[in-house]
Amino acid sequence: SRAGSEAAADSAKAVEEVAAALDAPTILPSAACKPDASGIDLHAHTLYASSLGLAVGDAALITNGRLVKWESSSPLDSVDVALLEEYEFRQRAEAAARLVSQLDPSVAASADNVTAARWRSGVLMLAVSELTRVAQRATQSSGGSSRKVQLQPDDLPCGAACVRIPGEGAGAAMELVAILDPLSKQAQRLAPLMLELQAALGLSVTLFLNPDTSIGEFPLEDFYRYVVSLSPTFDDAGTALAPQTDMARFAALRTPQVLTLHLDAPEAWLVECTEAAYDMDNIRLSELGERRTIFARYELVSILITGSCEDVASREPPNGLQLLLGSSKSAPHITDTLVMSNLGYFQLKAMPGAWQLTLAPGPSKEVYEIYSDALNLAAGHAQKSMRRYHHVDPSALVSLPAIRLLVSDFGGLHATLMVQKKPTMRHVSILDGDQQGGGGT
Repeated sequence: SRAGSEAAADSAKAVEEVAAALDAPTILPSAACKPDASGIDLHAHTLYASSLGLAVGDAALITNGRLVKWESSSPLDSVDVALLEEYEFRQRAEAAARLVSQLDPSVAASADNVTAARWRSGVLMLAVSELTRVAQRATQSSGGSSRKVQLQPDDLPCGAACVRIPGEGAGAAMELVAILDPLSKQAQRLAPLMLELQAALGLSVTLFLNPDTSIGEFPLEDFYRYVVSLSPTFDDAGTALAPQTDMARFAALRTPQVLTLHLDAPEAWLVECTEAAYDMDNIRLSELGERRTIFARYELVSILITGSCEDVASREPPNGLQLLLGSSKSAPHITDTLVMSNLGYFQLKAMPGAWQLTLAPGPSKEVYEIYSDALNLAAGHAQKSMRRYHHVDPSALVSLPAIRLLVSDFGGLHATLMVQKKPTMRHVSILDGDQQGGGGT
């Protein structure tokens, strides 16, 4: 990247300073680092591994002064090592080597060619280490921001296992680089998204294929299509065409197996089949006869509000507590559900908009009250877990008739709900003689 080139240029001065300060006697000959004929010095090896922060069983490589670790359960093959070597050479070592080759060794180091070569080798090693430190500093967060700047080389070779799509217009200045295993589910999802980004924004896209060469069986067992459209389309009247044009098409399928159509939708989406002339869970292509095409339409009918409910006094889920979800006081009951005993989980059907969550009339409302605190009210009760409430101050809780929830996007909402039994109902269970009905989800 341009940032990588600037970092290399800024380090050119550091190369010269290192060369000026470096003297030949300080460079250890390579033979001094080799084990003797009797084998490896285990004590020295232990100290060396400890200084690098490596525990017993850790696997690591050191390249250009940079320690690269990987999971011992994932074998490292020659292709990985070659890719790392090529990356390090083009990222840092190549430019530094050109600068070092132009330097003259010190008087003490210029006695013979061997000594001069060792001098240049030492300068190059220290210079590349300095470049590594520059790159590491560039990846650190600045100003309290969690964003990181990753330096990428401009000239990674694009060989037989690489696909490069040039950009168009102003978007060509931006490049999207991905390394994918082509036989993975991640590649199934990301490949069409990369194509759509390239078409919509004009990005330059480079895809490096990195397959797993040690597979024992074919890892993919499905045909996959990803429906995504970043460029809206309209007809002559200005009506959006997305519902009609956004589709997944499977062509030229020839298989004797029974197929099942499954939607890979976000967890918060409730998608239903609204139109189909065939059982999409039991597709037998060999029995279609003259029919050449199967069509099915799916619609997003709801976005789920999920959550966890806890009795702040007993620290237990109020099993069987009935909840109502409405849009306003005039429509307080649009859907309902029951709190489950498993971690107090509940879920409700909703759509983007403002909602209110209340206790259902009957035993639930007679026994329990909804409570909250200032921090939870400010957050809109949208919390990822109940861990914060293990330290809640009971004196700071206030009773509420309902809590307001805002579904502001298509990602759904995970809410937290705190309840407590009324003082006169401490020993009453809503499951005893509960006559409530329930049409929960």
